[in-house]
Amino acid sequence: YVESISNLKTKEKALTKHVETVEKMYNLLKQHHVMIPPEDEVQLDDLHNVLDEYKLKMEEAMKFKEELLPEMSTSLGLSINRLNQNLDAETAKLSEGVFIDVSNFDEPSPALDELIQTKQKLDSIEEKAVQFRKFQELFNLMPEEYENLKIAKDKFDATDKLWQTVNRWNEQYDAWMND
Repeated sequence: YVESISNLKTKEKALTKHVETVEKMYNLLKQHHVMIPPEDEVQLDDLHNVLDEYKLKMEEAMKFKEELLPEMSTSLGLSINRLNQNLDAETAKLSEGVFIDVSNFDEPSPALDELIQTKQKLDSIEEKAVQFRKFQELFNLMPEEYENLKIAKDKFDATDKLWQTVNRWNEQYDAWMND
């Protein structure tokens, strides 16, 4: 809704410029005493009526936006907090369970499977973070930096590298022993 209003506000300037051009053209015709057909004058009046109605509706929309903005900003802030909590939880998971169980060194599949799920969750969280950042910009709020997203991604990359290396080692070890 806010984005639509912003886009319309931008297009309003071009629309107003076109209306001014049409008005100048009609004024020029009147100055040179050119007879304007009645249907054209009706269309000009219709244009003015539509423009006045547009401005009235736009003022109503802007007022509505201003009334809803605090509520939307609060809701966005709560969503960002939940997102950050999810990020912290995913980061913590990378330091527990299958990721620190040394018995998985012989068979890293459980850790690798869990890494795939964690990657999907982090990608989803990152998409939401981008969306929330756009909302903050639309609401003229300072965009969140999501430092913990970078921390989570770095922790994921390190954990993934470890378990990919363990998996490659096991594959090569088996090949060495069977050759």
